[in-house]
Amino acid sequence: MKRVQNISKILLVEGEDDKRVIPELIEKAGEISWEAGNTTIVGIRVLGSKSDLLKEGEILTALKGSGLQALGVLIDADEDANACWQSIRHQLEPTYPDLPTDLPSTGVIAQAPEQPKFGVWVMPDNTSCGMLETFLLHLRPTSPLLELSLEVLKTAKAKGAPFKEVHTDKAQIHTWLAWQNPPGRQMHNAIQEKMLTERSQLLTNFLGWFYELYDLTPLSPVAVPRV
Repeated sequence: MKRVQNISKILLVEGEDDKRVIPELIEKAGEISWEAGNTTIVGIRVLGSKSDLLKEGEILTALKGSGLQALGVLIDADEDANACWQSIRHQLEPTYPDLPTDLPSTGVIAQAPEQPKFGVWVMPDNTSCGMLETFLLHLRPTSPLLELSLEVLKTAKAKGAPFKEVHTDKAQIHTWLAWQNPPGRQMHNAIQEKMLTERSQLLTNFLGWFYELYDLTPLSPVAVPRV
């Protein structure tokens, strides 16, 4: 049976990879079922691109959804985490006046009278450059293959590989996955098979943010101090 997307708890994301990865991450690393009865615990809405997500009025429109209790925004830092945050903060500050000037490493969760709970996580860790793939690289088992995959990419780049420098982490994680058994797993499949669920403070922070934003209780609760 196809599960109905939750409309009271929504997560806005850039692309389809986010939509596939997050449910697997919450289930396999977060120890909580993505489905409750005939609905998902959180509805994921794909905006299509970073610029679409940051477009003036897009998040504010989502906040006006009927019956909405909590809205999260998951976005890649790419080359500047602070720039992403300031763009969102500029749009949302009139509605949520207590938004912090600087983005905490544990993500943002804000509340305001007569407004849904609102949260932001800038991949990978709210402070560094990077993206979803950067975050997932932190969840792989310790292995010399990771260092080797980076050396291979440097050699490939020197020989004319056309991938952009900003996408090095994307290229690296897919190179690493190509060397696993079975080779070439998609990121969400690798999480499902627990190839990308290594415990770390980064993972703990993200799960803590997700649980608190959406009022969820995992099998093994994590304590993450809010900043």
